[in-house]
Amino acid sequence: MSISETEDQLPAAELQPATAPSAFERDLRWLRFRDRALERDFQADYARRRVPQFKLFFWLGILVQIPAALRFRFVLHIGPTEWWRIALSRWPGVLAAVVGLLIARSERTVKWVRFYNLAYVIFLGYYLVTTTTRVPIGWTTLCTFLVAACVTSRLRAVEAVFVQFLLIGLFAYVTVNWFDRPPGFLVTPLLSLAALAVFITGANYMIESSARRDFVLMRLLGQEREKSERLLLNVLPPAIAERLKESPGTIADHFEEITVLFADIADSTPQIAKLEPEEAVELLNEIFTAFDQLAHKHGLEKIKTIGDAYMVVGGLPEPRDDHAQAVVAMAVDMQKEAAKFKWPTGEPLVLRVGINTGPAVAGVIGTSKFIYDLWGDTVNVASRMESHGVAGGIQLTQTTYKHVRRRHRCTERVVNVKGKGAMPVYLLETKGAKRSVRRKELTRR
Repeated sequence: MSISETEDQLPAAELQPATAPSAFERDLRWLRFRDRALERDFQADYARRRVPQFKLFFWLGILVQIPAALRFRFVLHIGPTEWWRIALSRWPGVLAAVVGLLIARSERTVKWVRFYNLAYVIFLGYYLVTTTTRVPIGWTTLCTFLVAACVTSRLRAVEAVFVQFLLIGLFAYVTVNWFDRPPGFLVTPLLSLAALAVFITGANYMIESSARRDFVLMRLLGQEREKSERLLLNVLPPAIAERLKESPGTIADHFEEITVLFADIADSTPQIAKLEPEEAVELLNEIFTAFDQLAHKHGLEKIKTIGDAYMVVGGLPEPRDDHAQAVVAMAVDMQKEAAKFKWPTGEPLVLRVGINTGPAVAGVIGTSKFIYDLWGDTVNVASRMESHGVAGGIQLTQTTYKHVRRRHRCTERVVNVKGKGAMPVYLLETKGAKRSVRRKELTRR
């Protein structure tokens, strides 16, 4: 499972970043979100979470109706002919329950189960009212059914009110018009049913209100989790972030060969000193944002920025064979991108790039404000390639040059590197590098 996924996918509608649970108190009281998308998402989510209750209700429908038919045969000793008529009258309800179970099992049709469940409740209620009203205490059977139907299947409050109003009204109509009972007969049953309706409506109201509150809290929690995960992915590569979530211990890996790039803006210190702090930060942010997009384009991993220096690496955390070619290609694009920027004085922004290839160790350090970093001689030499490089140029070590010499032309030179002595290095032949080399040579002369 990726870092951006959860076991239960949250609906698509998003809340405002600054939304607090208290902002929904009015919506919770009236059991309706003013945001239509949020209301639609809640209804779909609530129905999905009620599927187990729907299944239970369908099974109860089966388990109650079959024994009821057998009761007439073996307890009340009704004759075979009459018993078969009664038993067959039970099968439509059993068949409807089986269809409901099949709908609840299919991923394609489960979204319709809430509507089917409401229809099933009304169907059973109609059958119950029309067959038991003739019994003096038939209304008690209706009371039991209403509790089971509305509470067990967790009907929404408005659905529970609709079902009760419909079935109690049907009970009154059938009692008076089908069985010629006097209107006075309805006083006791209707008072009992009315009291029960208040109880059921209150129960369903509290169930739905609680479900809506949980929905809002889970939505807000999910959005906060997504924000924290996005922040984590801004600091760590996705694969490393996943490992850190699963096992918070030390993360360290050795890589046989990677390619490291350091880039620095030449003569930036005096230029930045001329700018206001906000202007300096805004300019560096624009430049490094462009570099971030290039890193994503070439499939490389940005490690960090240090002042006006930028570090990126190829070949980790997922190894790749063309890491050197990808890093050099990004370096060329970085020079092109840097050429689009100018200092407020009008002077062009010039980039100095150094690249090295070799083994390194990478890992996460720290427990707060942690960072995914690299260590080893390869990193140090790459940094030296940048600091000993040419403004406007891309300087490679011999190791990197061997990987890219078939695709790129380079000019060999020798530089004295601290701790390494004289080293053969290679300048990628670009227009900016050639002009910078000529300027340097003229200055020396």
